[in-house]
Amino acid sequence: MPDFGVDTAAFTGQLARMYGFLAVRQDWVSRDELAALFWPDSPAPVSRGNVRNLIHKLLQLPRCEGVESLGRSIRCTASTDLAHFHEMVRCRDWHHVVHQPALELLAGLEAGASEPFRAWLAFERSRLLQAWRDAVLMASETDALEPAERLALVDAALLREPANEDFEHAAFKALAALGRSSEIPVRFAAFAQRAFQASGVPPSSKLREFVAGLNGSHADAAQVDAADGPAIVGRRLELMDLNGLLDDGQARLVTLLGPGGVGKTTLARHLFNGELAAGRVRAVWVDLLPAAAVPDALTMIAQALGLRIPGGAEPLAVLCTALRETPLRLYLDNVEQIGGLGDVLQTLLEGCTRLRIVATSRHALEVDAEWRFQVDGLPIPDAQESDAGVLTACDSVRLYLHCCAAGHVRNGPGTGVRVAASVARFAQGHPLTIALMASCAADLTEQQVEALDRERSFAALGGGADAAQAALNASFARSWTLLSDAERGALPRLTCFPTSFDAAAAWGAAGVPLMLLRALVDKSLVQPEPHARFSLHSSVRSFAAQHLDDPADGRRRHAAYYGRIFATLDHIDLVLLARANDGLDREWTNALAAWDWAFANRDAALAGQLLYGLFELAEGQGRGDVMQSLGNAVHQIIESWCSLPANCSDQVQRIRMIMQARTGPAEMRRVAMAALEVATKARSITGTLEALGFAALGAMLEGDRVAAGRYVALALRRTQRHRRVPDQIYFLTLQVTRSDWQQISGSAWSVCRMARRLLDEIQPRPFLELMLLAAEAEVLARLGDMDAARHTLVERLRLAKQWKTQGALGSMLLLAASVELETGMLPDAEAHLGQAEDWLAKGWSEGVAQRLELLHAQLAILRADMAPATARLIALVDDASMSQGPNAAWLVFLGALWHRERGQLSRALAFAGAAARAPSEPALVRQAERMARTVEIQFRTLALPSSAQPDDEDRLALIAQLRQDLDDSALPAPFGGAAQTPVASG
Repeated sequence: MPDFGVDTAAFTGQLARMYGFLAVRQDWVSRDELAALFWPDSPAPVSRGNVRNLIHKLLQLPRCEGVESLGRSIRCTASTDLAHFHEMVRCRDWHHVVHQPALELLAGLEAGASEPFRAWLAFERSRLLQAWRDAVLMASETDALEPAERLALVDAALLREPANEDFEHAAFKALAALGRSSEIPVRFAAFAQRAFQASGVPPSSKLREFVAGLNGSHADAAQVDAADGPAIVGRRLELMDLNGLLDDGQARLVTLLGPGGVGKTTLARHLFNGELAAGRVRAVWVDLLPAAAVPDALTMIAQALGLRIPGGAEPLAVLCTALRETPLRLYLDNVEQIGGLGDVLQTLLEGCTRLRIVATSRHALEVDAEWRFQVDGLPIPDAQESDAGVLTACDSVRLYLHCCAAGHVRNGPGTGVRVAASVARFAQGHPLTIALMASCAADLTEQQVEALDRERSFAALGGGADAAQAALNASFARSWTLLSDAERGALPRLTCFPTSFDAAAAWGAAGVPLMLLRALVDKSLVQPEPHARFSLHSSVRSFAAQHLDDPADGRRRHAAYYGRIFATLDHIDLVLLARANDGLDREWTNALAAWDWAFANRDAALAGQLLYGLFELAEGQGRGDVMQSLGNAVHQIIESWCSLPANCSDQVQRIRMIMQARTGPAEMRRVAMAALEVATKARSITGTLEALGFAALGAMLEGDRVAAGRYVALALRRTQRHRRVPDQIYFLTLQVTRSDWQQISGSAWSVCRMARRLLDEIQPRPFLELMLLAAEAEVLARLGDMDAARHTLVERLRLAKQWKTQGALGSMLLLAASVELETGMLPDAEAHLGQAEDWLAKGWSEGVAQRLELLHAQLAILRADMAPATARLIALVDDASMSQGPNAAWLVFLGALWHRERGQLSRALAFAGAAARAPSEPALVRQAERMARTVEIQFRTLALPSSAQPDDEDRLALIAQLRQDLDDSALPAPFGGAAQTPVASG
């Protein structure tokens, strides 16, 4: 029986695995997906037959709770302790969360299982374990518990993970809050031993600093960003900060930390030269690279100071005696390879009160007196910057040009400013890499630089860069020799990440635990980033990648990890929640790299996992280029890939419909019907509902509300049959927007209320919430409650910005502008139209662009700015695509506005009446009817005197004829040309 997950004691083998898989998923799963998961290497007929037999057995077992089959899909809604665990986390039941008896999901089921099942199970187990760890840390920080309770919970968690540094840190904080700080050093020593035995690395510097700080013996480390190069180019701020730190008097041991080649020695040498030039205090430089141990280092320091060590004397005692009252600045270069030197230097400082030490090292000395100064790369230019003056002001570009000049390479294709900017970005400001690239400048071509931008590797430069790569390797070789075996194994595996990553990704994709990650951070080989993320410098990545045994396997594991993450984002709501809560935007580059691998290797299952979530993420970020690239890939998959699995087929058809929707409603409807045919043949419920939804939208945009209602009704029946509540809300909302004007007050509003009740019963679904707010605003606008409609739209816009939904934001800007124009709020309408133009620039359908032009024309007419209004109307009338659909009705309405402003009231009345008969636009009907009444009153006032004279009978006849024409005629020409209604001036 598994320790965690679901009770499968009555089952064995594949039957237990399938029941456990379905119970964890708690959703409909297609038989094709089960076949690919459990029998990936079997022929399709054999695997499908095996799935069919297992499902039959499951349904026959008496203990098989919650299993139901429908068509070619199956699901299990059985109660599981996994769901109970998540419920306890949600309810903040920390005691039961921390004391879970076991956390190994579906224990024992991996034995004899297929590789896809083992990969899925490992991923789910890691997610569960991480969720438990996060819950423990949340419990340790909550104010709802007393410090003693928090300590008890953390101690219980440490019984399960005794080497977890985060738990131990939380325990130390709880002890400090209880006033028991004296116990912390003892606990720290025990934890350090456990951590080293478990992972081969000591506790991180952060934990050591916390412990030292409690004893009052160590001030907070200076967290200062700095940089340097082979020549001092820039670095003014860093030099100012270091001089201030040394002159302050508190920092007596300053360690310049950073990876090899970042310029620690150059920066320290510049400080040393400044001390010599100033002459205020004696300064001594000692290069400890030849020293192998502490005695060797002390002897070299004594020799540099001109001291003689008598035979048998201790070098440390001699130094302490000689320097006891002597003011001195001691510069020590390359101290990282000398173990135990930090303690000796601290002893020396304690005995010599006027001594100051500046050391350069690739990792911290780990003593109380140490102040750490991190040295990073030089600033690099923005990728979009092209101004030569701005580029040459950037320190990394200046360094490259300086190195070219120092090497007497002043002319040639490799010495231009644009090339220098590309090299600086490739090197990420790493001074040694920039200098080595400058040594190749005489042979560097712009084509090679473009390849460098694409491939981000020295290999792009061909054989000419071999010497540069070799020199860079030599720089990092010393750092490599100082690593433990575990660290040497971990660093190359991290090269699979093209950009920053978090601790969960390091473990899930590269198998690197957090303890090793922190050890590599302490040794300046991994860089900490904001939002608890990490990254590798490009130069470190280039060096470490050469020690990778199987690069292809690393990329495969990386792609598989992000595929598992994006596989859960199969609905736009889940994408929005992940962006808001889990920082999905920060995984953008990693997801693109995973997609590139899946597409290049024709891995259809992985492509299906990534495609939709990546597409929605690109849309949310306004990356039209990536969306177009994914659309092109979809066409290639449809044309050339064979036997797509169900998940990939559904996502491919979904992206195809979204992309085609941008070309117009007719094409959207055609592609949706083709996708419906594919989904029906594949018996895909998800694909069928997607296709029906797009077909309904296309029909609505074409003005065919009868067809739209038919598609919505079909979809509603399917969602109710399969109990898919989110889809039901979606189609109920579509039903609101296609409701007839005559029934709006009854049917549409009641449908809105029904959808709202359904939405309140499920977890947050931001996209559905946005859709429902839009429908409610439209209903309120149709009913004439414009204030309520506008308040609803304001809330809709706020949520759209919060959830970063570009498409929803744009459509709502247009709707808000339309409501504001109708209510006379012209400045607000103009502001929203301006925002909509920015949104339109990101690439949306022509129909939306036409609607924007119509609203701009309406704004100009209402402001009586007739010259631009006339120009816009003429341009719209000349557009052949405006002659059909709802836009034509709106254009006729604008013709009524235009004629009214020009005083041509009978013509305005004719146009208003024609617009009022538009069957597909209830909002237009209401505005047109109101205008018709207003114009008719104006017409009567101007045309008929207070006492009717016989000669007024002609005008009364004209009005009667006009009313008859309004009832019988088709839409008149907007303005100009022959009209089907009489024209009379007011």
